[in-house]
Amino acid sequence: MKSLLRLVCHQAPERILRCNGVFSLLCSRCTGIYSGFSLGILFLFFFRRKASLFPGLRTSILAGFFIFFNIVHPFLASHFAILDSNFLRFAAGFFCGISLALFVYPLFVNVFVARPGNNHSAGNLREFFFYCIILSIAVLLVFAFRTTGLEILNILAIAGLLGIYLMLNATAAGMLLNWRGKRNKPAAFLMLVLYILLFFSIEYIVLSHGK
Repeated sequence: MKSLLRLVCHQAPERILRCNGVFSLLCSRCTGIYSGFSLGILFLFFFRRKASLFPGLRTSILAGFFIFFNIVHPFLASHFAILDSNFLRFAAGFFCGISLALFVYPLFVNVFVARPGNNHSAGNLREFFFYCIILSIAVLLVFAFRTTGLEILNILAIAGLLGIYLMLNATAAGMLLNWRGKRNKPAAFLMLVLYILLFFSIEYIVLSHGK
């Protein structure tokens, strides 16, 4: 498991979350990204299930800022000691993850679920603030359980890691196959699976050689 996870995360010991002998499987930033993505997808599934459009402009800008901040945070942390902590790495990753969910989920729904006339967006700015607050409270509650909470975060992070790769690969495959017009054809489903496996294989090879 750890050797596979090392393909997507450096797992540096000093960046690992730990509590009473329990360790995060990924670094603090990756744990934040993937657990945030996992919770974001769950939230959208239950409250914005039919969302096939990206969020509005202001929401997209704010979500884009969270993603951008996560990218530049390592640089900022190297220059400002106050920003150099695993908790802030986790927080930056977490808000990046829930922001990514706002863009990945509508893409997936648009390819596999949406019907003509389905113009539901992933939410407006007020809903995005509500979405961030609710998920942040959920994570704080998880942290309150300490070792059990860290184990829950590990589960969420692994689910998010698998989810983001599967959703992006499936969406790309669906676009290539024009899935909307072939969703009821068994042969098209088989081709979809083969394309997804092909994408996973290519990613594995690229990541393996990158290490």
